[in-house]
Amino acid sequence: SALLPAYFVTLTCLPHRFIVLHNWDSTLWATLALYCAVRFLEQPRPGWAMATGSFAAWTCLFEQSKGAGVMLGLGIGFLILILSDRRRAGWTRRSFIALLAGLAWPFLLTLVYFSIKHSLPQLLADWFWPLLHYSGVNKSPFGFLVMSPADRDNLFAGDWFWRLLTLLITGPLFFIPFLSFIAVGVLPYWAAKGWRGNSSQSRGGYYVLTSATVVGLLIAALATGRADFTHLLYLGPFFFLTVAWIIDGQAFRWPVLRPVQPLLTFCLLLSFTMFGLALLWQPLNARYSLRTRRGTLRSLHSDEVLGYIQAHVPAGERILVYPYLPLYYYRTATSSPGRYEYLM
Repeated sequence: SALLPAYFVTLTCLPHRFIVLHNWDSTLWATLALYCAVRFLEQPRPGWAMATGSFAAWTCLFEQSKGAGVMLGLGIGFLILILSDRRRAGWTRRSFIALLAGLAWPFLLTLVYFSIKHSLPQLLADWFWPLLHYSGVNKSPFGFLVMSPADRDNLFAGDWFWRLLTLLITGPLFFIPFLSFIAVGVLPYWAAKGWRGNSSQSRGGYYVLTSATVVGLLIAALATGRADFTHLLYLGPFFFLTVAWIIDGQAFRWPVLRPVQPLLTFCLLLSFTMFGLALLWQPLNARYSLRTRRGTLRSLHSDEVLGYIQAHVPAGERILVYPYLPLYYYRTATSSPGRYEYLM
């Protein structure tokens, strides 16, 4: 049951677009924070507590909302475990101090570095600007797929065979948002079992802590207004854990799933395989070479804009790229004439 989620993560979380992106980096730190928290439940040592705080802080430094979601989720999970059984939670004064130290040192290191570079005001401005402005132009409904209306209509055009095939390939578009609700439902179920003393120490603590982390990340995604499918996919390593819970039947027992479990597993395997290969089809079949000032890239088609800029604008010049392709600055070794890399 653990291999299938790992397979899904490998297929869907491989980079398939050449773009400036911080979400996979912050997801890595968030995953390590949850891993260290679970290890702390298994072996309540100050070292694991400090590692949990350190990776949570790194998540916040890379992407503030996701870091806040991880901290909120882990806080909720540990609070539930402490209230249900303080000894099971494993917290002592030394562990709590280690956690605070782990949270503090990445922030202190960052603040000291930017202070030495005389850039602390700019750092703080960049930290707080998204909190006040980002959602103003980036709101989207839960699970929304960024696609033009024409492409969305053409997606299921054709006869019944092609519609069925398209539905199979695009199954994760519907299934991944659904997985988040399963994780949310697991939290009150196992929290109630813990309060009644009906759960084992390791298993109950794992489900509470993991599902609480998913809840925290969902709250952060909803708060920023970007809970669309793409941003939910960035949280895939957390959501795919629920696939293992469904298959092994340990998190919750649904008798109705038992007869169809082999068929469900096969359909998920087939659907995610086709979806992952569809994402990777373009980069794997990019045969056109783009010569840039940063090196050679492969693409499905030529880029006349890139060629024009490099033919008419020398390196180091300032140009305005509007509205949302700041990678042209990097590819052509130019820079923006303003203080922002892109306008929206």
